[in-house]
Amino acid sequence: MEEGLLTMDRNGYSLIEMTISMMLLTFVILGMGTNASRMTTAAQSVTIKSEALQHVEDRLDLITMDPRYEKLDSIYAGTENGLPGREGFVRTIVVKHIQQLVTGGGTIDYKEITVKVTGPGLQKGLSRTAVVAAP
Repeated sequence: MEEGLLTMDRNGYSLIEMTISMMLLTFVILGMGTNASRMTTAAQSVTIKSEALQHVEDRLDLITMDPRYEKLDSIYAGTENGLPGREGFVRTIVVKHIQQLVTGGGTIDYKEITVKVTGPGLQKGLSRTAVVAAP
């Protein structure tokens, strides 16, 4: 009789086995959902940074191509609100005029232009600096 207990035929799964398999399946599905959520958030962050960088680069290109060197400060320096394409972006432009004396009596004359975009989704903002030399 003892021999019959060791060789019982089992058809189907027990309640414990079903519960464990359902728990494992639940953890896998929740993990996949969490990863999908993280990927979506990362993609949105990259999109926001890309748009901000585009606003920075567009303005830097415009300024560096402007032939009116002496007026760059008065034309471009300042803050712009409501940039197209992204609600809440603010673009700040700083033009710093630098003149340095060099040995021999000459001067080096250039302007350092910094463009920074801040707004929702940009923790520290995004900025780039370019140098435009006097003609």
